[in-house]
Amino acid sequence: MPQTHCEHLFVYGTLRRDADTGMARMLVRAADFVGAALFQGQLFLVDDYPGAVPGDDPCDIVVGDLYLLHDPEMLLSQLDAYEGYDPARPDNSEFVRRIETVTLSKAMTHSGAESEPSRTPREQRDHTDPLDVGSESSGCCGSLAAWIYLYNRPVTRFRRIASGDFLHVSADEQPRM
Repeated sequence: MPQTHCEHLFVYGTLRRDADTGMARMLVRAADFVGAALFQGQLFLVDDYPGAVPGDDPCDIVVGDLYLLHDPEMLLSQLDAYEGYDPARPDNSEFVRRIETVTLSKAMTHSGAESEPSRTPREQRDHTDPLDVGSESSGCCGSLAAWIYLYNRPVTRFRRIASGDFLHVSADEQPRM
């Protein structure tokens, strides 16, 4: 049975803390920033916002921010509306909300300490050391389950953001006017 409860949220676009949007500011107030994180997938420029899709290639990553939600049920209902996700009609939704594995990246964590190099989501999934779970006390980054909004429509007509980082889109990846 799929997991249905999770207190973490991975964001990769207009909800990132450096995106300077009203919803990003709301998220900062309603959650604790855990750190920079990665999702194994591909990122596409849909319009003035991105859409992520899962990927099989461990070289394909989506860069984002990981949050610990104060009140997941309340916040997720607000974010569902923002993301165009209708839990009653997921097939008709532009985005779907799912629980996926994300990996904390080698970056500053919320504690301010630089963390160890991370594994790709696939490497972490295949790693079996029970002590390497990503706790701050272990000094490891690790992987964990988090909600993510995934793009729910075909991406063939969109430009791929090769870096996987929406906040650092190259000039070649910008939408044509």
